[in-house]
Amino acid sequence: TAFEALAAERGVTVTELLTQDDIATLLTYHIVEGEYTAETLFLEAPSELVTVEGSTLTVEVINDVIHVNGVPVEDSQTTGQIGIIHTISEVLEIPEAPEE
Repeated sequence: TAFEALAAERGVTVTELLTQDDIATLLTYHIVEGEYTAETLFLEAPSELVTVEGSTLTVEVINDVIHVNGVPVEDSQTTGQIGIIHTISEVLEIPEAPEE
């Protein structure tokens, strides 16, 4: 899974990853307010969406596939109470702020 790959990259187990101080911030970087269907994302691309964490995600279409920050969207499914989930193959890392 994407979390297993990120845990390996950080040199920790998935359980340890999920207890790290930055995990809540990292997870909210994957959430945007509003409902964006795959069709809407496709038709409005390229676009930028502001995450709950406060950073911006870039949405673009490459070879007829929706990408978020360069990562392809593998599946989009609508769920009842929490909105629309778009599955990607990687955990998106929050970009570091440029040094001043």
